[in-house]
Amino acid sequence: VDDEETKSLLDEVASWLGLGDAKGGDGADDGGEATEEEEEGKDEGRGPGRPVRVPLDPELVSSLPVLPLSSVSEPSGDLRGRTLVTHDGIVYDITEFLEHHPGGRDLVMTAAGCDLGHFFDNYTVHGQSDKAAGWLASMAV
Repeated sequence: VDDEETKSLLDEVASWLGLGDAKGGDGADDGGEATEEEEEGKDEGRGPGRPVRVPLDPELVSSLPVLPLSSVSEPSGDLRGRTLVTHDGIVYDITEFLEHHPGGRDLVMTAAGCDLGHFFDNYTVHGQSDKAAGWLASMAV
């Protein structure tokens, strides 16, 4: 890209998506090998593609009811009208979060009634920090 402002914007978007820079690179040096810092980050599980692990208290997990998948895709009873998703076998009520999702309500609604693993794998930005996991922790039902 010849225009520096456009390149900067593309780099920022590519980084946010976990795709490296706008030149098509992955952040490694010109030799194609990862830097020492990047290698250390891999060992510690940081960076794009890192699994989203929700920090839940084991006692909380054991107290949660078992819900059939049909209740996630079509909530009924006390959960009627709620927006539910699953991740790592836990059901989350994300209804109150819909208007606060950084990508917008419409984007997060594509996950309604589904397991989030596929979305986290495709939108690697979720693994670049603990924000997604932290937000989900309070939504377990």
